[in-house]
Amino acid sequence: MNKRWFSFLLAMLLILASCGNTATPEEIAQTSEAAPVEIPAEETEETDARNIKDDVPELDFGSASFRSIGQSSGNKDIYAAEETGEALNDAIYIRNRSVEERLNVVIEPMEEIWYTDLSSKIHQCVLGGDDAYELILGQMEQSGADSQEGIFRNWYDVPYTDFSKPWYPKSVTDRSASINGKMYIVVSDMLITFASNTWAVVFDKVRAADFGLGSLYDTVYAGEWTLDYLLGLSDSVYTDTNGDGNRDRDDLYAFTSAAGDGCLMASFLYGSEVRFAEIRDGQVVMTLNNDKSVSVFEKLHRLFYESQGVWDTNSAYSVTDGVVTNLLLTQFTEGKTVFANSTVGSIGSGLREYENDYGVLPIPKYDASQTEYYTVTDAGCNIMAVSVIAEKLEMIGAVTECLAAESFRSVMPTYYDITLAAKGVRDVESSKMMDYVLRSRQLDFAYMYDGWKGWVFHSSEFISQAGQFASVYKKYEKLTQKYYDKVLAFFNEPEP
Repeated sequence: MNKRWFSFLLAMLLILASCGNTATPEEIAQTSEAAPVEIPAEETEETDARNIKDDVPELDFGSASFRSIGQSSGNKDIYAAEETGEALNDAIYIRNRSVEERLNVVIEPMEEIWYTDLSSKIHQCVLGGDDAYELILGQMEQSGADSQEGIFRNWYDVPYTDFSKPWYPKSVTDRSASINGKMYIVVSDMLITFASNTWAVVFDKVRAADFGLGSLYDTVYAGEWTLDYLLGLSDSVYTDTNGDGNRDRDDLYAFTSAAGDGCLMASFLYGSEVRFAEIRDGQVVMTLNNDKSVSVFEKLHRLFYESQGVWDTNSAYSVTDGVVTNLLLTQFTEGKTVFANSTVGSIGSGLREYENDYGVLPIPKYDASQTEYYTVTDAGCNIMAVSVIAEKLEMIGAVTECLAAESFRSVMPTYYDITLAAKGVRDVESSKMMDYVLRSRQLDFAYMYDGWKGWVFHSSEFISQAGQFASVYKKYEKLTQKYYDKVLAFFNEPEP
């Protein structure tokens, strides 16, 4: 695992700006003068990630129960009942047994509940003084809103948690979750959903070869996997499969995505280094209203509303009679698209039986001058929170820290290597790409505390009305500023 996780750090040498919007894949290739990618030497045993230890001392909690509640879609984050022979399940089971023995605790099965019902239940527990759970695994969007109602503890008051450790993402602890010395929700490597909900791109190798697209991995390594590149493909790759002269679901498209999915569209914005808002000098400053943002929205509008080679499912998922259908991967597995957006977890689980070879790519950059690729984790992922009335803080801190550390050392490597690489992604390069995608995750204040009142879920409207950016921005500016100011004011209040 360490060979890919720590050694595959790409040094992008970017020479030319990206090609024009109307360029074909062949023209793009001809105008590129990409420098070779330098891959550093492998890490030594001394710097192996699996040797990094937590700082939790020897403790004995007398077989106390560690109780948790979480949204039903994230039950694998904390509990496995027994060893089954399935690698990820068994890694979680062994992790939990190790922590139980080390701290003399009993990790109970997580109480599973729909995320809105979870929010209501935690509110009821707090109001009723019911210290029913040591850990809350809430949905990020909902929990970002709940955190402003004073129902969660400050994680900095929880003993033994060390947010400088590598099992906590730096973009979260440094730039989004922690404000004014307070952090009410956080993510760590204990949460598989924080990885599995990451947005990426999957492509069909057979159909990519049919259209002569060349090595897409080399395109990524050269820093040329950009919005303009994707636009070029989407303008030129399309087949009227049924010959009826109409663009319909049965044709073959270059790219399938869902312009109506706010978090998915946010991945394209963050991928282009567009940010909604940030905190400067103790104030929330809107950062969306600028020429760069307008340009990104215009490119995305062209992609989704003007390119013949894009099939827009509007929503990423549909639900019928309780059955969830992944509309993006349905189009992909039916052979009707070369590229499609997908979360990492869906790639690992939804394409195992797909007959064609496929690969994984990051979200495209804005242009070749941008030095890094970025993406976001869908706001449906789990976060960790502690009820404000929770009493066993010493045990909570020790258990969550040990679980996160052990996940970093054993569970996440298993998730990467086996669940994704061996079962999902079928080649070494795509496995490296998967690592690259997961390292590129970004969260910030405006995203993590969006609470359905910030900018994130207006992303689709900006894209659909790209020529009306000023009016759409004005429509929401005051309300959004007021909301984010309220969030910041909460963090500036003195703790009781």
